[in-house]
Amino acid sequence: MLALITAVLLIVCGLLAARRLVPLRLRRRLDRLRPAQATLGVALLIVGVCDLLWLEVPKVVRHARVGYALTVYASVASAILLGVIRGVPHIAGWIAGDSPAEEKMMEMQRALGDHEAAIGVVAAVAGTLLLGFELGLLGRT
Repeated sequence: MLALITAVLLIVCGLLAARRLVPLRLRRRLDRLRPAQATLGVALLIVGVCDLLWLEVPKVVRHARVGYALTVYASVASAILLGVIRGVPHIAGWIAGDSPAEEKMMEMQRALGDHEAAIGVVAAVAGTLLLGFELGLLGRT
């Protein structure tokens, strides 16, 4: 179930990140989600870390199919990276005062921000493939 949530979040956040590359019709629909992109980024970061630690990566280690393994690794990496890009400003507001942690988080977000469109494309593709695997359209996981 969490893999389906991860897949949908990856597709939506990936398209938001790569919005310059999507057709104008879809871009107008994505603009409706822009106010919620920080919340979506935090959710994607949480889901990515959960997938990394408990759910998807241990599952891949047990059932090593190459296509599925590459999809899971790409989805976890892009979920964490996009979560940092989209969610860090929201998370930084929760940190009290001017702490070094807040400065480091904002510095990391600026460094990753240059690659946001490429990470977004990887996230959208990985989310689509993960959805296909989880629904059984691309074979058994």
